[in-house]
Amino acid sequence: MVRISQGGNLDEIADELGINKSSLRARVEFLVREGYLEVKALEVGLCGGCITCLKGSSCVISDDPSKGNMYTLTEKGLNEIHNYSV
Repeated sequence: MVRISQGGNLDEIADELGINKSSLRARVEFLVREGYLEVKALEVGLCGGCITCLKGSSCVISDDPSKGNMYTLTEKGLNEIHNYSV
């Protein structure tokens, strides 16, 4: 969860953790079910718009809107990270 909280896309995070993307996706889905993460569906335009966006070519929703999910930590997830780092 600590790495997920730092942001990035699933490909980047899976590479950094040395696991395949499907394994990471399964872990993320588990964290969602357990209430540590929540899914925020994104749509082009709802994120602030492409003109001012700093993501540029790394934007996941400009190429494929089906990839437009963002995962955010819930209060439970934030507490777990805080407890982990103490």
